[in-house]
Amino acid sequence: MIVHVANASMDTESVAGPAGTPFRESQLSILLPQQMLCLLLPLVHQRQGSSMAQDAPLRSAGVHFPPPFIYVVGFAIGWLMNRVWPAPLPLYAPQLRQVVIALLLIVWLALMLGAFIEFMRARTAIIPNRAATTVVTSGPYRFTRNPMYVSLAALYLAIAIIYGSWWPVVLLLPVLLIMRYAVIAREERYLGSAFPDEYAAYCSRVRRWL
Repeated sequence: MIVHVANASMDTESVAGPAGTPFRESQLSILLPQQMLCLLLPLVHQRQGSSMAQDAPLRSAGVHFPPPFIYVVGFAIGWLMNRVWPAPLPLYAPQLRQVVIALLLIVWLALMLGAFIEFMRARTAIIPNRAATTVVTSGPYRFTRNPMYVSLAALYLAIAIIYGSWWPVVLLLPVLLIMRYAVIAREERYLGSAFPDEYAAYCSRVRRWL
């Protein structure tokens, strides 16, 4: 797929784990890198198989997990870090804050709906582990090669502002970096192989993000 919150008071040294047992800060420092490592595993697999895949035809982008999952995990890590090390966003200018949230939600909705409509019209696969039948270049794809992922970033940021913590905001950058190298790079490699001339021309005139 190319495009494809009420705080409770909590001790700053521990949070309840899934089974009711407390996570300590020392455990959290181990947990967070492990979660990020899980997101980076596709990069390792991609590098290991790159030499073998160069001569083999690509049947799909080979992204075998929902890309929005990366945004969800990034926000979850930010939420968990905020429970241990609170970092609230400033609450000044509440009206401006509401305007920013509304604009981000509008961007999310417009880009996501527009991208879905164009995929339906083109009758090509939205799921990135299936073969594409064409390169979609109309609608929001005239301005960005990844409107769905840009829309998810806008939604993520809107929810982070509503939640009121710096942590999810700061973690948006690594989320986008993981998206770039674990998802988008694979999609670009596949589309460049399946539609070499058409996709090269498209990439020359439209940016990856904005």
